[in-house]
Amino acid sequence: MIEYFLPTAGQVLGLGAVLAVLAFFSLIGAGFSALRGGKGRLAPADVFAGWGVVTALFTVLGVFTMLSFTFISVIALGLVAASVATIFWRKNTDALPYKGDFTPVVQILVLALPLLLIAASMRASQWDEFSQWLPNAQFLFRFDAFPRIGLPVSPSVFPAYPYGLPLVTYFASRMTGGFVENAGGLANLLFLLLLAPVYLAMVRRGLGGGFKGKWSFSALGVLGVTALSTVFVQKLVLTAYSDSATAVVLAVLGVLAWRIAEALSGARGADKKEVSSLAWQFAWVAVAFLSLKQTNLVLFVFLMGGVALTVLRDPESRLKDFFGPGLVMGGPGIAVYLIWRYHVAANMPGGEFSLMPFDRWLVAEAFQILQRMALIASKKGAYFVMMA
Repeated sequence: MIEYFLPTAGQVLGLGAVLAVLAFFSLIGAGFSALRGGKGRLAPADVFAGWGVVTALFTVLGVFTMLSFTFISVIALGLVAASVATIFWRKNTDALPYKGDFTPVVQILVLALPLLLIAASMRASQWDEFSQWLPNAQFLFRFDAFPRIGLPVSPSVFPAYPYGLPLVTYFASRMTGGFVENAGGLANLLFLLLLAPVYLAMVRRGLGGGFKGKWSFSALGVLGVTALSTVFVQKLVLTAYSDSATAVVLAVLGVLAWRIAEALSGARGADKKEVSSLAWQFAWVAVAFLSLKQTNLVLFVFLMGGVALTVLRDPESRLKDFFGPGLVMGGPGIAVYLIWRYHVAANMPGGEFSLMPFDRWLVAEAFQILQRMALIASKKGAYFVMMA
């Protein structure tokens, strides 16, 4: 029985590959921040910012050139090398990923090791994994490019979905030399666990410091993003679905937006000099966010509107001071989003989920559908209690 919960050697290799991909993301995110000094950023968000940088690179070059993804991967590795060189050039531990303090991350991963081993031993099982997420990732691995005219038709039901998360599967598969089926689920779980340092940084900030290096504090971080979190739905987190990653990255964006609003208002412990670094970090994380699902644009607009409204209503802030950082925060993400929309329109029209014409709506079954929705919602009482 226990063998069902322990990964094979190949699955352990897949887990290691996903960890390596995220480590590269962290280096790139830290390296880009190091160009601006590296001090004012939210260091635990480096991995998400680096993910955005790499996603932007692949989207721009994958859409506007005929370069293979293998060649673009070499360019991405060049970014890793350049980031390492920049960090060493700065000669400052603040420029390192996590500002050189890896203890909380190591503790979190050790505490979550049983969960990681279980996730590594899993295989794809959910409908949407087979209909689009795995076919999308496998297409990248097989043809070394995004779906486009001139290549075989993708077997995916929705080949036009953004490829932010399937790219992680592509990288891990290239590292191992074979398609890593559960890389999406492993990435989702690891991104969730890497949200814990962001969460703990905010807790420590609110408490005025302390708890450095304590296992109990790291355990709080693990609980905060798993058992005590509304995000931790196993059927989503441990799959290749992009829903979990969407929630995690939106949380990171929310924390960065809060830090920016604080800095603009001159709040205690905040520094207006941090605004530029935080805004650029937000920008790259936003690229990753908008490359997960098409509808994430709506959430992004709400978030940006919320930040603008907060600045507008804060007597200590001036809206004109937010104008420049706001352009930085939204510019790269919107640009990459529009580039992908251009590619979809030119190569995959109709290749994504869309609203049916009204005459095809199941109006007659509306009450039956609502009844089923209510039944499912009634089984999620704990979720609604935590949300309240």
